[in-house]
Amino acid sequence: MSHFDVIQFLKCNENKIREICVDIKKKFCLQYFSYGRFYKDNRCIILSTNANVFDNHIKKGYKLCIEPSTETINECKAFKLFTVNNESPAIVIDEYQLFEHGTMIDLFRYNNEFYEMFCFVSNRHDDDIINTYLNNMAVIELFAKDFLEKAGGILKNVEPFLIPYITGNPKEEKENRTIETTHHNIYILGEGYALSKRQFECLSFMSKGYTYKKMAQAMGISFRTVEEYISTIKEKTGCKDRMQLIEAYFNGLKEKIKNPAQ
Repeated sequence: MSHFDVIQFLKCNENKIREICVDIKKKFCLQYFSYGRFYKDNRCIILSTNANVFDNHIKKGYKLCIEPSTETINECKAFKLFTVNNESPAIVIDEYQLFEHGTMIDLFRYNNEFYEMFCFVSNRHDDDIINTYLNNMAVIELFAKDFLEKAGGILKNVEPFLIPYITGNPKEEKENRTIETTHHNIYILGEGYALSKRQFECLSFMSKGYTYKKMAQAMGISFRTVEEYISTIKEKTGCKDRMQLIEAYFNGLKEKIKNPAQ
C-alpha cells in the first residue's frame, strides 16, 4: 500500500475502532488507542482511533512501533509504561504537542508469526493516570481479547502492508524540541504548592460552586478523574475540605496578581 492507501484504510475503519473503544476510553479517559500487528518482514496491520496520528508519523518518517526486547518476547506478553519528558523520542514529543497525548501503556503479545501491540494513551493533562493503569492491568488484558474478537472481521480481510520508514527514526526531528508544561501555585499559610493545569481548573470550578459531576462535564473528563485530582491536591497540600481548597485557590490568584511572572 502507498502512504495514501494506508491512511485511507485507517480512516475507513476509524469509527469502528472508536465504537469498540467506547467503554475503555471512558474508564481510562483515553485520548487515543491503537492496535498494531507487526510481522518479521516489516509488514504490519494497524488500526487506530485517529488516522491523523499515523498520517503525521508516516510523513515525518517516524518509527511506528516500539520494538520489544528479546527478554520480553520470551515471556509471550509484556506491559511497557512510557511517560513523556524532554528526553523522549521526537515521535512521542510530537504526539504530546500536536495531539495532546500523555502517558502511554503498551501491552505486547507474541507468537511465532508476529507480535501485537495494544497502545493506550492518556490525555496529557491527566496527571494521575499511571496509578489507574497499574491498578487495572487485568482490565487492559480483557479489553485486548475483546478487541480482537470485535475487530476480527477487519483483521481477516486485509493484507498486511509495508509502511514506509517503519524502521526509520530521524534524529534531527528531536532537536530543539521541548515539552511545554504549565504549573499554577496555590498558597496555604504562606506556603506555595504547584498544581498541574487540570488540577488548578478543578479548583477554579469548585470555587464557582460546581459539583464533581458538573466539573467532569465541563472539563470533558470522568467523575472518577475529578475525584482523583481533588484527592491528589488534598494529599499534596494537607487541605481537609472544600472550603480550605477554595481558600488556597484564591490565595494563589492573589499571589498571581502580585507577581505576574510567577
